[in-house]
Parts: sequence; C-alpha cells; structure tokens
Amino acid sequence: MKKRVASILVIVIAFIAVIITEIDVFAAEPQAPELYLYDTTIAWTSGGNPVQFTIIVDGVDQQTMGPYADSFDLKNLNLRSGIYYTITLRADFHLGDGLMPVLLSKTSNPVYFYGVAMQQLPTPYIWIEGTDIRIELDRQDIPRQVYEDIEFIVYLDDYAENRRVSGDFNISYFNLSSGSHHIALRATVGEEGWLDSSKSNELRITAPNELQMGRLTVSQETVRVGEDVTVTIAGLAYVKRLEIITEGRGGINNLEYTDRNPERRVSRQITLDNVNIDTIRVIAYGEYDTVAEKTFPVTVTPMPAIQPIIEIGPSFSQNPIVPENGIGVLLEWNALPNNNYGYRVFRATSDTSEGVSISEEPITSNSAYYGLVTFDANVQAGNSYWYYIREVRQTYPEVLGAPGLRLRVDIPAASTIRPNVQRGFVMMIIGNPKMNNNNNWKYVDSASNTAPTITDGRTMIPLRAVVEAMGGEVNWDGNNRRVELRLHGNYVQMWLGRRAVNVNGETRQMDVAPQIINGKTLIPARYVAEFLGAYVAWVPQHNMVLIAYDL
Repeated sequence: MKKRVASILVIVIAFIAVIITEIDVFAAEPQAPELYLYDTTIAWTSGGNPVQFTIIVDGVDQQTMGPYADSFDLKNLNLRSGIYYTITLRADFHLGDGLMPVLLSKTSNPVYFYGVAMQQLPTPYIWIEGTDIRIELDRQDIPRQVYEDIEFIVYLDDYAENRRVSGDFNISYFNLSSGSHHIALRATVGEEGWLDSSKSNELRITAPNELQMGRLTVSQETVRVGEDVTVTIAGLAYVKRLEIITEGRGGINNLEYTDRNPERRVSRQITLDNVNIDTIRVIAYGEYDTVAEKTFPVTVTPMPAIQPIIEIGPSFSQNPIVPENGIGVLLEWNALPNNNYGYRVFRATSDTSEGVSISEEPITSNSAYYGLVTFDANVQAGNSYWYYIREVRQTYPEVLGAPGLRLRVDIPAASTIRPNVQRGFVMMIIGNPKMNNNNNWKYVDSASNTAPTITDGRTMIPLRAVVEAMGGEVNWDGNNRRVELRLHGNYVQMWLGRRAVNVNGETRQMDVAPQIINGKTLIPARYVAEFLGAYVAWVPQHNMVLIAYDL
C-alpha cells in the first residue's frame, strides 16, 4: 500500500513541475510585431523567435513567409487599384520545450494601403525620312523622370526584335535584305505603375537593293613580283563579310583576305607573287548574300634576274608529308639554328618565284615541335607548291640567310578542302601534353598534364583545348553531364558515356563515347572535324594528329 501511495505522489509532483514550466514560458510571452508601410512595401520588427509570418488583407490570410522575412512588396498580391485595404501581420510562435509545447499567435497593428493605379504609355507615331525612322511620343502627361527612361520595342515584319531603340534610328541598324518590309514600335518603361503602349502605326520601308562599299584605293598599281600593295576600303555600309581576291591570266584566282563583320574602314597588304596577276577584286556580302563588287587593275613586273648564290641554306630532312585527304603539308628539317631567331619556311607557286612565308613569325623551338616540324594548312586542291627554308639571322630589321634546296609538293585534286579559305591548324602528338596551334607550342592543360591518347584503336584528343584553339566555345552542363560546342554556326551537344550526339538538331552516332581522363573530356579526333566543319589527318610516322580549320 505504501509503495502505491509513493508512486501516485511521484506522478503528481511531475505534473506540477510541467505546469510550473509552462507558466514560466508564458511569463516570457513575445510581443506582437510592429508593422510599417513605405510606398507599396510593408516592413516589420518582431521580438522572440517566430516560426512564420502571415500577411492578412481585410481579415483574409494572403501570404505566409518564413521566420527570417522582414518586408514584402504589396504589388505581388495583385490588389485592385483605387481601393483602401486594411493590412495586418500575424506572427506564430512555438512556446515551451517540455511535454506540452504551445502555439501562440500575435497580430500587429493595422496599416492602410491604397491600391496602385496603373497608367498606360501613349501610343508612339513613326514616319520615315530618307533611310531614318523618326519617332514622336506625346509626353504631356508623363513625368520627366519616366519619359527619360522610355525605350521602344521594334516589330519588324510582325516579329518583335531582340533589340530596342531609345530614339530615332537608321534602317541600316537591322541589315535588311533588299526589298519591302514593314516596321512598327511599342513604347515601354521600367518605372512602377506604367504599362507598355499600344503598337504604333506601321511603316512600309524598302531596303537598299545593293551594298555600299565606299571608296576603294590602292597604294600603287605597278609593282615587282613579290612586292606588296595596300588595299584600303573606306565608308563600308551593310557589309557582313568582305573578301579581297587576286585574279589574272592562267586561271589565277586566290583569296588573299576575308573578314566577317568588318569595320567601316579596312586596310590590308596583299603580296603579288605572280606576274600573271592583273586584277584585284573586292567582294562584299550582306546579311542575305547580296553581293557588291569593285575591281582595279594592277601590273606585276618580273624581279631582276637572281644572281647565283654560292651559300646553300638548311634543307628538309625528308620529303614533305601530305596526308591522304590533302588538308596540308607537314614539313621537317634537321638543322638546328645558329641562334635563337629560328627559321622562315617559304611556299612558292613555281620553282623560281620567291614565294611567301607560311607563318607570320619565325618558327622557333618554342613554336614548332623541337623547332624542326611545322604544318602548312593554306594549300589548294590540285595545286603544286615549292617549299624551302631560310634561317633568320637578325630581327628588326629581319635578315635572312641563304635559301635551302626546294622541294616540290603536289596537292591531290581529289582533296575535299574548301577552296580560297584561310585556315589555321592544331598539331598534337600521342602522349605529349603540349599542342601546336598555328606555330604556338603550349600545354593543353599544365595543371592536369592531359595529352592525346589511343583508346580501343581510336585517337582521343582533349575536347576543350582543341575547340577553343579553333576559336570555338565549350560549355559544360554538370547537372546533365553534357558538353555543348559552338563554332562557325555549328551547335553540338554530347553526353559523357553516351555515343549519341546532337549536331545542329540532328542525332548522330559516335563509335566511342566521350571519356573523362585526368579531369578532362576526350573524344575521337575525327568527330571534331565531322561535327565542326574542320579537317583531321593522322600521321603514323610521328603518332601525330593534324587538324585544319577555317579562320
């Protein structure tokens, strides 16, 4: 009996302790939040540790937020304009950590909010003067600070352009195709309380039916073979791509220079290395391949007879290598330079002409593989070339040693390379962590020591380093384990571990899926060419991969 009484007494004492705990909790009861209104935003302060806040409009719960919120823009509630609303804020608290936690709510003081009225911008009116579009907008009822921020969305042939204008503009801004178009505008502003205007009146406009190429000049019209002339075109308009071509007797038709989106003034030196050249032609292309041309005659005279040279310069160590697909010429020599200035390798179109250097800078041990191997990607299918080497003995001004023996190289007529296009190259060697990009020898990735490798009979090359060397863009989507490539209008998507590839919206298949080695993505070399419009060749004598790409 005594034990039973003792047990009952313990339970009663515990219950009394809980009641006392809860009474202590209520003794520390938090205060209601204080609510403030600033324009269309409410802000508040609150004591204690609430678990959530709820905004109440005219007695109805509208928005619940977490414990760290301290402000809210009432525009997000889509309240009607022109009406007064009573706004309060309720804070919910959990009190007590014992057996009987208590939910306690505290409601703030009310504030009164008048719904914001939205105004619509007036409709603009447009007209045309020559090739200029003029814009008129009634500003009478628009505050100055709002008017100064107004922009105009352009509608071209019923489609909203991704471009905006702030005032009058010229139709050349859109590089229109020749012919008739219609254009309209809509006014917009980022200020609160203002809606976009209705669409303006519609204009019919006629784009120019030919390109304007401005003034064409040359530094001289009579030169000796191998000398330069400077071609200058000023006042370019509507031009998206510019080409300078030398033409002449015997079927000469060589692309000397090309430029995408040229500036309004372009100046370029052209080397005339053939006495049969009699014309320099300039061709301009518009947005829709509209063409304008200008030509001027030139006279190329032979160089004076070259006196016999006793000294013979360095020679190639073996015959130049032309890959089966004819994408270029691999050249090797075995004589180390007597200084650090390197070599010039020349390409000529006959066994007597001086030719041109295949690189802008001399080829040194830092720019080619051991300074003894380089690649010429700028050849044309079916042509014959003569190559020779000259040592650079002094720079600024450059002084060259005697030329070595010439070697003739024939490019296959069946080569698939595109004619009259300037190309760069990437050279990579299996197991070598460096690559040569246009005679600039550098590490693929010095941090990871990544190098090309052979997997299952396929030559795998580092994807990012090669695509960026060609001027492309590489993006990595980690969530989907996807690589995205962009180059010269080509868009490629590929996924790690999957052989399926999306190329310009078309599904293609690789026989080896992309792999990650040393933290870098590698894919078979031939797919770089196939997917991005480049050319690839394998040189087994050097375990070498060559990629030629359009500049």
